[in-house]
Amino acid sequence: YYTDLPPLNSPNPAPSASAGAGTPLAQGAAEAGIPATVLDAYKKAEAELAASKPGCNLPWQLLAAIGKVESGHARGGQVDANGRTTSAILGPQLDGNGFALFKDTDNGEYDGNSSYDQAVGPMQFIPSW
Repeated sequence: YYTDLPPLNSPNPAPSASAGAGTPLAQGAAEAGIPATVLDAYKKAEAELAASKPGCNLPWQLLAAIGKVESGHARGGQVDANGRTTSAILGPQLDGNGFALFKDTDNGEYDGNSSYDQAVGPMQFIPSW
């Protein structure tokens, strides 16, 4: 599984359209290689958490690091204009064979598996967590 993406070769990256006035924007190496729609989602998540849970201090860069490791930034940005993945991103079946044992907790609603849970989505959340 190869997740490295080529660097973004833009001398002046465009700021996120969703960022409000006065919102600091990290530019440069930290954003390189992250698909624009996915980068915008990371930044929106940081802003939403800052508003709803001010003490959380979860930076978008940490979300990006998790997203890169878990799904290669949604498989290299395979998302629609709303940021939804264009196909399911599922981890292995957690049946205790080589992985932890997590019996189904969502009746297959999120992972399509009614026997065991699987991590789902670009951040690979387990349905019961």
